[in-house]
Formats: sequence, C-alpha cells, structure tokens
Amino acid sequence: MDLYAYGGYLDQVSFRLENALVLRLEPVLSFGLLVFLFLLGVRLLRAGAFGADATGRRLRTRMLRWGLGLGIPLTAFTMADQDWFLLGRYCAAPLVAVGYIGLIGAVVDRVRRPGPLTTGLTSVGRTALSGYVLQNVLCGVVSYGFGLGFATRFTGAAHPWWVMGLWAAVCVVLMVGATLWLRRFPYGPVESVQRWVLRR
Repeated sequence: MDLYAYGGYLDQVSFRLENALVLRLEPVLSFGLLVFLFLLGVRLLRAGAFGADATGRRLRTRMLRWGLGLGIPLTAFTMADQDWFLLGRYCAAPLVAVGYIGLIGAVVDRVRRPGPLTTGLTSVGRTALSGYVLQNVLCGVVSYGFGLGFATRFTGAAHPWWVMGLWAAVCVVLMVGATLWLRRFPYGPVESVQRWVLRR
C-alpha cells in the first residue's frame, strides 16, 4: 500500500521488475478463464445476442438478469470478506461483465436514434485497447503517489464517492476522446500500432 500511495514512478517500475515472476502469474492462472470468455463471446455472437432483432433483445435481457442478478450479490459477498477475493475476481466479475453487456444492449435497444451516449459507447468499443491503456494511465496518475495521490487524500466516508466520481470522469474522457479521435483516424492509436505490427 505504501508503495502505491507514496512511492515514485520508478519505485513502482523497480518493484514490478523485481517481482516480475509473481506478478505475471495471473495471466497464467487466468488463461482458462480468458479462453472460456472468448468462446462465450463467440457463442453469444453466433446465437444472435448482438443482433437488432427480437432474438438479440431476448438474449440480452437474459444476460442482464442473470449476469447482474447473480453477479452483484456475489460481488457484494466477496467484497465483505477478502478471503473470497479469487471468487470475486474470477467468478463474480465475469458474471457482472455479462450483465453489463445485457444492460448496455437494453439501453441501446430503447434509444430511438443515436445520440452522444451511443456514439461514445460505439467509439470506445472501436478503440477498446487504447481505452484500456488510457484508463490505466489516467487512474494511475490520479490515484498513485507519483501523481495526484487521491487514494490517500480521500479516505473514510469520502472514499467510495471519489472513486465513483473518478469512474464517471474516466468514462466521459474515454467516450469524448474516442469519438474525437475516430473523426480523424480509422482506428485507435494502440489499435493502429497493433495492426502495423501484425502486418509485419
């Protein structure tokens, strides 16, 4: 905790290099989950879950109900006791993600014509890897000791509120930034680099 709260950027880099093996075990441990989630996405796509027809709406409604209906209580349970951290990370989080897909689909289904929200969500979807990198940079700069250090400034009763405020601010930055970027370029910056590397 002290490292993230008070350590400098180079301290964090050094810590990650010194503990590279331990810190990189998670991708090995989560590989099976990643394959499962990829195959689940393929299955949902083939089943028509992302279509604009009645089948798609029905499947998204089920994803919303099951994903959030099971995922949120399971997340609350695992947050109450840190001994259940792995259950929350590897079971509750994927369930909530499926619920979020259903929730976003339900919202989009009720939109009569595209507006700033749907445009922003679509743009973030098209620049997802760039958005992932940017959200980590933004949250690190705002939260860690080498940046603004908000994680140690706002504690106690203010803690959950500033975290939700940060989440909302990052969402707005990502949606606006992605929309503006895609007006000039066909792909996000990281996606462009990825395409260039893969072409080589």
